[in-house]
Amino acid sequence: MNIYSSINKFAGITLITGAILFSSCRTKDKINGITPEIKNYGSLTVKVSNEAGGQPITFGTMSFTNAAGNKYSVDLLKYFVSNFTLIRNDGSERNFGNYKLIDASDTSTCSFTLDSVANGSYKAIRFYLGVDSLHNHTVLNQGDLNPISGMVWSWNTGYIFFKHEGSYINDTGTSKILLYHFGTDAALSTVDIPITQFDINSNKKTLYIKFDLNSLYNAPNTINFTGNNFHQSTELSDRIWLGNLRTNFSSSFTFDKVQ
Repeated sequence: MNIYSSINKFAGITLITGAILFSSCRTKDKINGITPEIKNYGSLTVKVSNEAGGQPITFGTMSFTNAAGNKYSVDLLKYFVSNFTLIRNDGSERNFGNYKLIDASDTSTCSFTLDSVANGSYKAIRFYLGVDSLHNHTVLNQGDLNPISGMVWSWNTGYIFFKHEGSYINDTGTSKILLYHFGTDAALSTVDIPITQFDINSNKKTLYIKFDLNSLYNAPNTINFTGNNFHQSTELSDRIWLGNLRTNFSSSFTFDKVQ
């Protein structure tokens, strides 16, 4: 073999070896996660704060006054938010089909995360206060819909959408029980909230919203507790109260910020 043949043979071996090493490095990079994954989605954590007249909810004290002048307390405050929907700038929507029970006394229940949120710009959110009719009568033994939560009527298959228990001071200065158990299919309330536009770009964002109990009792319908302090959504006499609260829920939630 002459010298030129040897050189060509060596060069060929070098090229092949280099190709193998390069391929090996690329494979190793992918295995070790060095090659970044291209994602077209991110996630959004929703955090809900509970207030009354701009004050954080405190329990067991006569701390709050509604528009009707009723001074009242909160001993228990729970409610369902469900079917959380994100609305993009182009008007398209994504319903996440979730069911979340908020317990104002337990901050760990006041947030949830929406995964696989498509990249894009978002301008509004929508959700239900309550449980839709498809699931309202199934009483599933799973997640936040588990009846162990105490949000189910024992005499009627269905969820209590909203529960406020406490007391109030009536016109004569006497402390009276306050019990509002709001529910039934007809009471399902839609909440639409415009928000500051935010973008998901394969990242994680947190959306903060507020629920104000005084707003629920103040506008657009003023709820006076006097002679109107005990409702379980089952009587004919509950209808006006149900309709007023259903309307008021739409303005009781507001946008705070996105980070």
